[in-house]
Amino acid sequence: MPSSQPADATSLLADIDEVLTRSPHAHRIDALRRVTDLFVRTEPTLTGQQAELFDAVFQRLVDDIEAAARIELSERIAPLPQAPHGVVRGLALDPEIKVAEPVLRHARVLRDDDLISVAETHGNGHMLAIARRDQLAIAVTDVLVERGDREVVRTAAANDGATFSRAGFHRLIDRSKGDAELQETLGTRPDLPGDCYPALLAQASETVIRKLSATRVFHDAGHVRRVTHDAADRLAAALIDGADDLANAMAELQAMRDRGQLDERLIRDFARRRQFAYVLAGISLLCDLGLAFTKRLLTLNTLDPLVVVAKANGLGWLTLRDILQADDARSANEAAIAQAFDAYSKMSRETARRIIRFWQERDPAMRPPAA
Repeated sequence: MPSSQPADATSLLADIDEVLTRSPHAHRIDALRRVTDLFVRTEPTLTGQQAELFDAVFQRLVDDIEAAARIELSERIAPLPQAPHGVVRGLALDPEIKVAEPVLRHARVLRDDDLISVAETHGNGHMLAIARRDQLAIAVTDVLVERGDREVVRTAAANDGATFSRAGFHRLIDRSKGDAELQETLGTRPDLPGDCYPALLAQASETVIRKLSATRVFHDAGHVRRVTHDAADRLAAALIDGADDLANAMAELQAMRDRGQLDERLIRDFARRRQFAYVLAGISLLCDLGLAFTKRLLTLNTLDPLVVVAKANGLGWLTLRDILQADDARSANEAAIAQAFDAYSKMSRETARRIIRFWQERDPAMRPPAA
């Protein structure tokens, strides 16, 4: 009867040492099957002491036994909630992937440190099995993302039950270079941090960006537009400026804009302090212009286009004046400032906006008109 099963287990297991000592190898396999059968039947009702006794016996039985028997044991005990931790951990560390795979994929008794130990000491087959578990903690995915091959990384990224650290996501993005499948997978994860999108889209192909734009995660066209432009601006900053000044300014001001801290006053402060990289990045973001186009505006021999941009975006004259004098190498003289003021005063905002729309339709370096 079911109520006597734990007692039967204790009786059988108490005599196991004699069986192991006197039985030939073939009998050990038979004993392993009998003990496994008994454990599967009694597992729901075992006491902690009886479970520990089973664990000790299993570990003795699997010593020096062929892979086929270990595979059978792994497959049978992997799904059991109270599978003995010791033997399960030993099976997970088995160098034979067919032995390790069932417990690595399904055994709930394996702890994060067990999985990390396996991932750090075994190959991609073992890591792939781990990547397919129903749940993966951050500490585990950090190791998989760093050590796994492409299949391991793709599998972990596609696992809805996997959680990743911010550093893990950035490492995944680094590894997605040239891998459209991984890029699409990352782009459709609802837990991908917002500040990771620019880095992802910066190296994604146009085909991948279009696919991501059509997914439910990217249902907000304005969001898609912004992260795509942010990615383009960061890339442009790195290409335009041989040093890191412009790239750092762009990244810093993008973050400030996202927090609602980027405004005209801040641009004017940058201009007064002659922080030209920040002025350039700030105008590009505040006026929603392409960085390359903004760079051209600030280096043209004529000031008229910059006057148009300021007027169209509601920048005050004092701010525009400080912007015109922000670049020590190309600071406008008094005559040019007076001419710019005259143009600024006479131009209406609607006229300036019409000019901007005209430029947008003809110059690919500018932002396209918002849908």
